[in-house]
Amino acid sequence: SALSKKQIEEAVVEIQCYDYDTFTAHDLIGIATFDCKAVHALPDHELYHHWTGLIDTKSKNDNGYQGFLKLSITVLGPGDAQKFHDLDKEYLEEQALEEKEDALGGLSLGSGPSIDEHLNFLVVYIWEAEDLPKM
Repeated sequence: SALSKKQIEEAVVEIQCYDYDTFTAHDLIGIATFDCKAVHALPDHELYHHWTGLIDTKSKNDNGYQGFLKLSITVLGPGDAQKFHDLDKEYLEEQALEEKEDALGGLSLGSGPSIDEHLNFLVVYIWEAEDLPKM
């Protein structure tokens, strides 16, 4: 059955991103939510190649962004046409930009997410002893 206009306007797209564990449960990395009405109001009714932050709303230990995901979302209504994207051309342009960034020593010229960097230290002590005399 078709959804009513009100149901569509109240709809939300929720993207959940999990890590992959072979033997244990997959852990939630983060969630991103989008209001369908807001996405439909955008040009061409889409978020295209949009960087979004993932937030873990289920863990009290994870504060702020847990990662970033580049995604596309399109919300079409009756009579709307989906915009055509030349994926092969865009892939080649993205690949050329990455090669250019590598040539510049990793300097990012793209429109990726901005990340606040914080200096942290990981201190690891490893002891190993072999062939010690018995005392």
